[in-house]
Amino acid sequence: MGRLVNKQSGVNCDPALKGWLAHVCFEAIEECLFDYVNNLLVAEDASLDEYSLIQYLEAQVFFEALKDAPATLGLFAKHFVVRRSFYRLRERFFLLGWGIRFELMHLHFYAVEAVTTKQVMLASDELIAEFYDDIQTLSQATSESVSRLLADFWVRFEAYQRADTAYGVLGVPVDATWLEIQKAYRLLAAKHHPDKGGDTDTFVAVKAAYDRLKILQTTYK
Repeated sequence: MGRLVNKQSGVNCDPALKGWLAHVCFEAIEECLFDYVNNLLVAEDASLDEYSLIQYLEAQVFFEALKDAPATLGLFAKHFVVRRSFYRLRERFFLLGWGIRFELMHLHFYAVEAVTTKQVMLASDELIAEFYDDIQTLSQATSESVSRLLADFWVRFEAYQRADTAYGVLGVPVDATWLEIQKAYRLLAAKHHPDKGGDTDTFVAVKAAYDRLKILQTTYK
């Protein structure tokens, strides 16, 4: 398969990762994954595990140059590319009548009824999409930085899983901006603060909801 030069390789990255980044064509990977998954989709919902998608790309020799990279770093690069590809392919699948729900180890494809309606994404999903869209995140990765990312994973995952509830507690839509979230929090915190006669349980719930969304904001921005 053809390769295009990627000029965003990081100066401090592992030599094997740097060499792979210098020649990998991300657009070719996206096209490959789109064709592969599109041929698998039928009328019913489908769930594809990320490992099988990585194996498919390995069979297409997209990751051959990563064989000499440290195992943890190489796996992160493969994971990064798969997630990045499908975040970028969301609109394309949506126009064909498929939504994508990003789960821990799977990508769940579900039929959407109104394909002419613009897709509405959670603000947290958009932040994560931005994280994966930035190639520098990958080009600057090291074994140590990946280890730190994995150590912080469960904190981020818990916040992500509860994001929908957090939006509801703060009374803001799922596509609210960070400024809108901050404004809603300040108003509710002032209203329910125990020192001002508010309900303690409500105040705690408001603070917890804000903290969950803040974790997502600071992690992926």
